[in-house]
Amino acid sequence: MLFTAIRWASSKTQKLSVLRKKTGYSVQHCKRAIDQFGDNLEEAEKWLHQSAQKEGWLRASGLEGRKAHQGLVALQRNEDAAALVEVNCETDFVARSEPFHRLVDGVCEAVLNQVLPDPAPRPETILNFRLLAGEPVSALLDRSRTLLKEKLVIANAVRWSGLVGAYVHGENDRGRFGALVQLEGLCPEHVAKQLAQQVVGMRPLRIAGPRSQDPEKEECLLHQEWMLDPAKTVEQVVDAHGVRVRQFIRFECGQPVSLVTE
Repeated sequence: MLFTAIRWASSKTQKLSVLRKKTGYSVQHCKRAIDQFGDNLEEAEKWLHQSAQKEGWLRASGLEGRKAHQGLVALQRNEDAAALVEVNCETDFVARSEPFHRLVDGVCEAVLNQVLPDPAPRPETILNFRLLAGEPVSALLDRSRTLLKEKLVIANAVRWSGLVGAYVHGENDRGRFGALVQLEGLCPEHVAKQLAQQVVGMRPLRIAGPRSQDPEKEECLLHQEWMLDPAKTVEQVVDAHGVRVRQFIRFECGQPVSLVTE
């Protein structure tokens, strides 16, 4: 009898450890889940995520009033589209962490694989998108908040289809700066990407317009010097490939998004 009780207690401790590590929720909450669902850890995890949203564990933890100006911009693409997202946190330390990278990648994955009537979905809409594994973004976000103990916010997201140049300045398609450029025509992928690099690095405010007297202060994309060969302009490069710039968008972590259309 005593041996059975000890074995049951050991099993419960192991399940509690697994659930805590997987979800990041408190010991008290995980104990409640195990008491309710026993060996069914999948249902216990689902119950934890639902309870976190329903009972406002984030509000209770005092995170809502805090500011989140750090974070990452992330890029993912497939044959049909490119997605660019920005997720914010409070500190650079968390922004560099593996759990935060998983969160940003998960949000970007969900946006990319969602067929959207709106190319710029609102953050509250994204919460209902699902990862390829089936989990909603809201559950991933809640778990990440509990684990990292910081305010985490989905700030911006876009998904453009067609001929799109895409670039994020950083490793593994994550960084503080990113851009998409939507083109009309046919263009090698590397040239489309270079146009997105131009938008990140040179910060144009318009596609075309009056030319500036100072080339270094040029705000029109087409009139700017081509970053990879200053002897050329961006306009000469796009004309040489027979393409037209329809619009571009630039993300800078913690700053307003810059969307420019024809």
